[in-house]
Amino acid sequence: MVSAICGDGINAPSNHIMWKKIIIFLVIIATSVVALAYYNPSFKHWLLQSSGKLQDKSIVYKWQDANGQWQVSNQPPPAGTLFTKQEYLHDNNVLPSITEPEQ
Repeated sequence: MVSAICGDGINAPSNHIMWKKIIIFLVIIATSVVALAYYNPSFKHWLLQSSGKLQDKSIVYKWQDANGQWQVSNQPPPAGTLFTKQEYLHDNNVLPSITEPEQ
């Protein structure tokens, strides 16, 4: 039976058809959110940040090893080594701008 009679005499869709419509609606909403996140990076960033899945900063350690070579890592250097600790925000550009040499 595709439809049932409600108490007031109106034909209503059966539960099977209602659940199909709900599932189709949820699939459309999920597909829309994925498409929006794919084509709009700021929405993706906001979505990840609001869900707690996105770190808002990174910590980088910089030091010279025993050979005088500079080392950069997200892990601290061995104990007793002098180092600098820098924090970078993910929504900022950490690369220096390129300047043209003066002539």
